[in-house]
Amino acid sequence: MSESPLDGRAVRRACLSWLEETSLIVGVATIVAATPLAATLALGAVPGAPASIILQAVPPIDASAMEPAVRQQVEAARRQVAGAAALPTAEAATIFGEAGRTFSLYLLLDAAMPCFENAAALAPQDFRWAYYAGVTARTRGDLDRARAHFRRALALRSPFPAALVRLGELEILGHDL
Repeated sequence: MSESPLDGRAVRRACLSWLEETSLIVGVATIVAATPLAATLALGAVPGAPASIILQAVPPIDASAMEPAVRQQVEAARRQVAGAAALPTAEAATIFGEAGRTFSLYLLLDAAMPCFENAAALAPQDFRWAYYAGVTARTRGDLDRARAHFRRALALRSPFPAALVRLGELEILGHDL
């Protein structure tokens, strides 16, 4: 694999510039919904979060057809995610991760994926969120994304048999033995 001539800072600047031009973010740390399905999340308010962390919007969930007990759990997780921006970084990471687990439990994978990736961005040393993001990406059929998350989880915690098995499965599926 060849290295890009751009360093990480140059790539980050180019991405932020593009996002600002397309009105996906305002400033360095705010995501503004590009579609009606995306939630607005002001990240500049997350105490202790580096300004370069850009979290993904968590799409709204239609819970109207869910059983009342399930609807309560899903709506509670959505409320917590909406309030995560006011919390310290570690607490926000836990909120995103636990909301992702709730959404994943009910196969709301489009909402679970950004939650796990946000938790991993806010708590980069916590292997759980990278692992859960890998499981969710695999379930959604995004094998390359899953592979990257499982490798990250293994870099954070080794030995980690569950991640090794799932990564091995991806290698078999991708014929990369």
